[in-house]
Amino acid sequence: MGRNGKGSKSADGDNQQRRIKVTFIIKVTIVIGLSVIIIGGGYFLKQRFFSTAKDEARVRQLRLMDIPPWLPRDIARRVVSEIQLSLKGKSILDEELSRDVYRIAISNPWIATVDKVIKHRDRTIDIYARFRRPYALVATENEPGKFYLIDNEAVVLPISTNRIEMGKFIVIDGVQSSPPKAGEKWNSPDLSDGIRLLSLIKDKPYIDQITTIDVRNYNGRINPSEPYLRMYAQVGNSKRTDIRFGRFPIDDLDYCVSPEKKIEQLDKIVAQNNGRLAGVWNWIDLRYDRPHLSMN
Repeated sequence: MGRNGKGSKSADGDNQQRRIKVTFIIKVTIVIGLSVIIIGGGYFLKQRFFSTAKDEARVRQLRLMDIPPWLPRDIARRVVSEIQLSLKGKSILDEELSRDVYRIAISNPWIATVDKVIKHRDRTIDIYARFRRPYALVATENEPGKFYLIDNEAVVLPISTNRIEMGKFIVIDGVQSSPPKAGEKWNSPDLSDGIRLLSLIKDKPYIDQITTIDVRNYNGRINPSEPYLRMYAQVGNSKRTDIRFGRFPIDDLDYCVSPEKKIEQLDKIVAQNNGRLAGVWNWIDLRYDRPHLSMN
């Protein structure tokens, strides 16, 4: 009897210890599980919070300010969408955002300069920029019949010539080099002189009668005795007048009738004929102290 009582007490003690251990393990497991849930839930909530905050801070709208009236609205919209696409996912809170917008905007072929970028609390961004205005058409020797639109700095503009009203722009014809890609400056000395000549006549009342500035004989590369630069004036199907401009002086010691004097002489000739230039003369040679003229 004594032995059996002692063994029963020992067994009960073992069972109790096992229950205590199991209970402890269960409690520890629950605590660990709850900790994992709490930590994981906290991390998830934190990530969700930051994700939501980031979504709410994303750039909502981009605006080009002071769009000039001559710039087609579809081109302005395309410029905006191209810049906005590059800003996808960007936060208005990003300290580098204004710099990024400036960098992206200034790389657009239509934008010449960016004056300022302003961020607003409503997640909009205003860009104050100056745009490259179409100035002239260029035709090259290697691609007859094909034209490229440039601004006054010889930067090629990204537009199909199918959209261009040809009669609105003077053609600088006979450029020897091939054009760069849109947005880059066309570095060619014959084109530079063509633009320089255009700058002398662009505000003249007879500018609408001049159709072409011919640079094919630039520096006498075809015939040294012929004019290096010439212009053609024509209205409709009337006869064309050849205006022989010659060349620009190399320096102050170069004897040559000054460009300003040549244009002044042309002004007088046109004024004496009531503003008419095209078709009145066969040619006008401005290379001399007194211009030479040939009547049709």
